Amino acid sequence: MSENVKEGLARLHRRENWRDFFLLSLAVILLGLEVVYLLHQIKVIQLPLPWEVKANIWKDIGHVVEKRNVLKSRGEASLTWYPLGNNDVIHLRDSLLTGPDSTARLELQGKGEILLESNTLVRFGENNHATNNQLLNLELGQGVVRVRARKVAVPFKLRNHRLILSPDSELVLSKPPMAEQSQVQVKSGEVKVIPDTEEEAKNSPPSAVKKDALVVPLTLKVGEALQVQPQRGIARIETSLNIEPKYPVDHARIFAKNNLESISIYWSGEEAKEVELSREPEFLDSRKLRTSGRSVQAELVPGRYYWRVRRDVAMSAPREFTLMPPVQYNLISPADKSFVKEGSTVELRWDEVRGASHYVIEISRTEEFKEYLLQSDVTENLSKLPAIKAGIYFWRVRA
Repeated sequence: MSENVKEGLARLHRRENWRDFFLLSLAVILLGLEVVYLLHQIKVIQLPLPWEVKANIWKDIGHVVEKRNVLKSRGEASLTWYPLGNNDVIHLRDSLLTGPDSTARLELQGKGEILLESNTLVRFGENNHATNNQLLNLELGQGVVRVRARKVAVPFKLRNHRLILSPDSELVLSKPPMAEQSQVQVKSGEVKVIPDTEEEAKNSPPSAVKKDALVVPLTLKVGEALQVQPQRGIARIETSLNIEPKYPVDHARIFAKNNLESISIYWSGEEAKEVELSREPEFLDSRKLRTSGRSVQAELVPGRYYWRVRRDVAMSAPREFTLMPPVQYNLISPADKSFVKEGSTVELRWDEVRGASHYVIEISRTEEFKEYLLQSDVTENLSKLPAIKAGIYFWRVRA
């Protein structure tokens, strides 16, 4: 082989080595960049990417104060959910998700706090309006979000409206899974609802309503609510249910027969979806019993109870009753298995039950009380019966 051929083959071999080295180096660099960007996505490091700096993606809006069980976060440019812990920072455009039986409390840069209940998905969006660039845009996917203001007012944006919580106020934003509409209700204090643009304010007289859509500005008080509709904007909704309790009546005292008593709660008036039952008048820790109409059954132990009915955000005024512990009734006369002359007046007498406002007397011909000959309400611990026919009778009393 000639020297020229050998030299040409050597040059070709060197070129191939340089090409392989260049491609390998490029692959390593690209892999390193991908790893760095992945760390940026999961917020291990922060890169000053021009498009993100311009959009304020990394702007801090608060942090996690405490969480119970599962709390996950997903950034704007990320497809992966990452777990969050106490004191972790929340950024603009982050989406947060709580799991089943999970809650989280977030601090909003010292201006208030947000509480996320179980199975809640919320995104902290940006506000594109130039005059409202300090407002936080809450985008609720599902679940329940509570916004609380403490010593200062807390503003945020909801669709094309600004909501401003007065100091010491609380607002609840809720949306069932797969639902299109969400609801807003004031739990304490008051909330101002203001148009997002000056043009809307000029064309919207105060508290005017047109085609069910709410035209603002206005101020919502405790218990008042709005409905957020995808196409029709924000509309006021009814928040009170008119009912008349049939049993138990308000402030009733019911004497239990057992330590665990089955109580029927029923009412007339509007139908409801659930009955809230609580041992506290504030309903902070309440049981929710599903109902399809105007009644519900509950197994209760003795104690004081407060109840109200609900249909979505609408609810009735609370009522109260007391389930008294079981008592032993001492029937005085006529004595057990005694004889009474036919045609004579029979006086039923028993020991007074402390705290009882009235008594129910029941008389039957059978010991199992399958049929009643008499059921009567009296306010004293005695009752006189008219003349009765000969026979065997059974009687009992309950407070």
